[in-house]
Amino acid sequence: MRRLGAAVVAMLTLTALTALTLAGPASAQSTFQWGAVELELPAVHVGDTLWPRVVVSPVPDTKVFTWTIAFSDGTPSRVVEAPSYLVTEADWGAEISFDVSVTKAGMTPETYSSATYDVLAGTPDIDENVPGASSGVAEVGRAIGIEPRITMIDTYTRHTLGSRGTLSYQWQVGEGAVWRPLAGETGFALVPGPALIGQRVRRVTTFTSATATWQSTSTHPARWDVVPGRVRATFAPVGEVRLGEVVEVAAVWEDHFPRDQAVTYSWRADGVEFAAGTPFQRRLSGTATELRGRELTVDVRVVRSGYEPFTTTVAFGTIRGLARTGGSVALSRTPQVGKAISAVPTFAEPATSYDVEWRVSGKVVARTASFTPRPVDTGKKIVARVVARHGAYEPMTADSASVTIQAAPIRASVPSTVRSGRTLSVTVSGLVPGRRITLSFAGQRVTRSVGSTGRLTLQVKAPQVRRSTRHWATFSGASIPRVKVLVKK
Repeated sequence: MRRLGAAVVAMLTLTALTALTLAGPASAQSTFQWGAVELELPAVHVGDTLWPRVVVSPVPDTKVFTWTIAFSDGTPSRVVEAPSYLVTEADWGAEISFDVSVTKAGMTPETYSSATYDVLAGTPDIDENVPGASSGVAEVGRAIGIEPRITMIDTYTRHTLGSRGTLSYQWQVGEGAVWRPLAGETGFALVPGPALIGQRVRRVTTFTSATATWQSTSTHPARWDVVPGRVRATFAPVGEVRLGEVVEVAAVWEDHFPRDQAVTYSWRADGVEFAAGTPFQRRLSGTATELRGRELTVDVRVVRSGYEPFTTTVAFGTIRGLARTGGSVALSRTPQVGKAISAVPTFAEPATSYDVEWRVSGKVVARTASFTPRPVDTGKKIVARVVARHGAYEPMTADSASVTIQAAPIRASVPSTVRSGRTLSVTVSGLVPGRRITLSFAGQRVTRSVGSTGRLTLQVKAPQVRRSTRHWATFSGASIPRVKVLVKK
């Protein structure tokens, strides 16, 4: 950064500075000794702060500085009493001088008068920051700019003067060692276009004060090499990933959507493309049964002049099937032990297969198309659960009503005759497991428990008879009718 109008401190002795005069009596005992005066600037400019310092011996008790600013155009002079003085633009063109009065107890007060100085125009220093541009690289489509700070530099202080004038800018492009203006680029910031790729740019700043007395041009040392831009956007999936539903790729652009930008979408199922170059929005076909259960992804590609190619993949998740809208299951007959039953499903949509699950008292007992209740199931509740499947649809489950399983009819096989002294064998089926059945015949009794099959065989010995007689075979523990049996001699 250039420092224009830097402060210069001059040490001027009274013998060498003829413009300074000494007033007051010349008593050897009561006057000050010869000394020197330090004047901050030998030349006075707008923006300078003047700090004169009188060096005499002995050291005075007080020093009073009085500044006189006189104008040659008839403007009234101004007098300011202060230890220092800041020269402003209002003083430009005037003549400035100062008196220094020194006093000390027991000594005669003395006054030193300075020479008269012309107030010259100041020279500003343009100090320019470069927020975020220290890399020296500028992307196409991204604004670059420099934040200027106009200041005046002097020995003791720094005054910000940016509010006292106007700024103008001109962007340039380098062609070898030569810099030429970029036509029309006179703004604070520059948005490089594709034509500048591979070239170097800079900005020249000019500051001019309202009185046309402050004027300086400074070029910031930063240079930008223009490179291709980068697409700045995020893409996200939107919609229910189900056959028949509309899904889309939502784009959020960091900048506005450029018209010279082309975006293509490649729709894929398990990585296999099924639609290329389609728009960002798509309805998943309900007839495309090959999509169900696969992972849906979309490859996004953005092509724009002056920008690096941009690609990204948007993951939607697993594609689900179409939703079903109701179904029911009926039983082919009233559940009864020993009789096969099947499920009769009814669904609003077609199905390619059905899975049937039989539940007795809430427990799964079979996964078959039909089921035959067992004797142990007598009196329990049975439900048929059907899962309907179709390639394009989500599986749907429906249950039949809960129905009590009825017992099988009891059948007793009793011989009509038996030889005297022989064994009478009786077979009974359709019994409830766990029951105790008693057979009574000709004074003989036998009792047995029914097993899980519901079938029971009872045997008793026929009596010895001298002639053929008839006896009743009776049962207890179940509703079995009695049967008359002939006992032959």
